Amino acid sequence: MNEFWLWLNEFSFLHKTVATGIIISIGAAPLGAFLVYKRMSLIGDTISHGILPGVALAYILFGYSIAAMIVGGTLAGILVALIAGWLPRV
Repeated sequence: MNEFWLWLNEFSFLHKTVATGIIISIGAAPLGAFLVYKRMSLIGDTISHGILPGVALAYILFGYSIAAMIVGGTLAGILVALIAGWLPRV
């Protein structure tokens, strides 16, 4: 474990990376448990993978703006959820 902390202090960008991972895991764990409980875990995978292009596009357009990446990911997630709900009905 000591090696991890030394490695973390060696590279400054890892501070944001670890903090982001912790924040995402705190938000994703309850949602994932709920989706598994409702037998909708594949929808969770679809939406989680669908969010990434929205975050990436926001990063390309606005740089490292957390607010822009949240909005981009949210809009992409909503779009993917709508499409995933619409496709079985077609």
